[in-house]
Amino acid sequence: MRKAFRDAELAVPKVDEVLAAASAASGISKDVARKLFQQLLDSGELVRISPDFAFSAGVIGELVEKLRSFAATVADRSIDVPKFKEVAGVSRKYAIPLLEYFDQQKITARRGDKRLVI
Repeated sequence: MRKAFRDAELAVPKVDEVLAAASAASGISKDVARKLFQQLLDSGELVRISPDFAFSAGVIGELVEKLRSFAATVADRSIDVPKFKEVAGVSRKYAIPLLEYFDQQKITARRGDKRLVI
């Protein structure tokens, strides 16, 4: 599981898909796979940003750095969804949950249709 999330970078499959694949590949039950997934979350190796998506903590850290680097080049330190998609290299499927997670973590703050990078 660890490798699946790390290798996927920002194009992760849904959590349930990873759990099912890990269960099938290793022969463990889905309940055991879910417990192992929870251990990865508890250890901080994975970050769950929504019920459907989890990312490697290292990948999230790199994205935060990219976001802050971009913000340093803009006078008002703001970013909208289309620009975030470009900076992160992700589709809207991932952009919206990531931005909502960043809002919750106080990395960004929503200001209308843009976000201020803190």
